Amino acid sequence: MPAINEFELLENPLEGVNLIEASAGTGKTYTIAGLYLRLLLEKQLPVDRILVVTFTEAATAELRQIASPTLEEPSLVDLNSVLERAIAASQVVAPRSAISLDKELCPELPGILGWAAELERCFRSIIDNAVEAMAGEGRLLVATRWLGDHNRAQVAIVDHGEGIRPEYLTRVWQPFFTTRKYRAALGLGLSLAYYTVLRHGGEMQVQSTPRRGTAVFITLPANPSAARAEARETGDRGREGAQTAMFAQRFEQSI
Repeated sequence: MPAINEFELLENPLEGVNLIEASAGTGKTYTIAGLYLRLLLEKQLPVDRILVVTFTEAATAELRQIASPTLEEPSLVDLNSVLERAIAASQVVAPRSAISLDKELCPELPGILGWAAELERCFRSIIDNAVEAMAGEGRLLVATRWLGDHNRAQVAIVDHGEGIRPEYLTRVWQPFFTTRKYRAALGLGLSLAYYTVLRHGGEMQVQSTPRRGTAVFITLPANPSAARAEARETGDRGREGAQTAMFAQRFEQSI
């Protein structure tokens, strides 16, 4: 009889076959979502190369909500409108929120090719994390700008909350990493946001000062397929550094 070992979600190899036995309520959907996310981030597999089979409607619905990007073709997306919807659905507008919201949305921002629903979830996740970092009160900046020289759009989400400790900055996008104390914090939201940006051929950067605030910069190309192909050929993902630095300078000045 083969030995039975405890399944380690983050350490178990992604190759081969694993038979997992679990009772009701032990986190099977959570585990499947985690393996799915590891395949996306570690193996860089496209979503149409991953098959997930579940046998209950509840589990299927939960997995779709957690980690199921659309397989539809990208369409023209108005980033400003997507951000407005993300803000409206976020904790910024919660009844007890004391957040002061500053919006600086570029009116000349062209549309980009992408998946609006995914980007909305991405932005909302980052905004909700910012609100939590400010404990429901403080100032939040949401801004967009067009980087015409590189045919890309940039989004900045800046909070004046608790900030991120330097040793955590390289881990904030890792699946299941969280500093939240409550049990409901799974550490998946920012990882999925990071994957969404990668799927759009973009990049995400974070700058933070403990006890002063955090700034997240998202740069998205007008055409994600072309950007991914260019990145594979050149290995260059840092051409927007100067433009990001301009946003970062404003962040430093504001805190």
